Amino acid sequence: MMPLRVAPSQGETAKHRGGAMKKDIELRARLIHWGAIAFFLFTIAWYLLQFFGDSPFEQSYVSELPGVSLRMEQAIFPQGTAEIAVTWVNDTRYLVMFGERFYLERRVDGGWESVPFQEDTYVLLIAHSLDPAGITERVHVYNLGFPLVETPLKRGIYRIVAEFGASDRRLPATWRNYSISIDFKIE
Repeated sequence: MMPLRVAPSQGETAKHRGGAMKKDIELRARLIHWGAIAFFLFTIAWYLLQFFGDSPFEQSYVSELPGVSLRMEQAIFPQGTAEIAVTWVNDTRYLVMFGERFYLERRVDGGWESVPFQEDTYVLLIAHSLDPAGITERVHVYNLGFPLVETPLKRGIYRIVAEFGASDRRLPATWRNYSISIDFKIE
């Protein structure tokens, strides 16, 4: 025969439940307290990194013709840099030709603004070619100082924008113009 169980009185059940609820409330309060502290510390660390931390600059280029690219040995230059060497690379089946003319732009509020050149400057119309046989490269030096730009470039992110043409040597009528750019940082 099974022993009879006596049900706890109404007061005992409420007392037991009240103690468990009190512990649960205390545990939740501690979790909220430590969570708020962790969130506060994370927020402070994030703002300090934004203010003091210099995020690493990642250089990129944009080309309208896949296989034609630009690269630099370094991407960050000191203020007062007057020349920047850029390597043009042709890994296409096309003859690629580019000239001395280029545009300089500065990143401002997430967009690009043109950096004006001196009014009385000119660019020689010299063409440089990159043959289509395998990967061909050519280093070209861009002048970023006087007399092209009146004052040294300020700190910031800039890009060189150039135009080039490409054609299949067997079909000269296929000549098309493209643009290409590469960015760099002045510190």
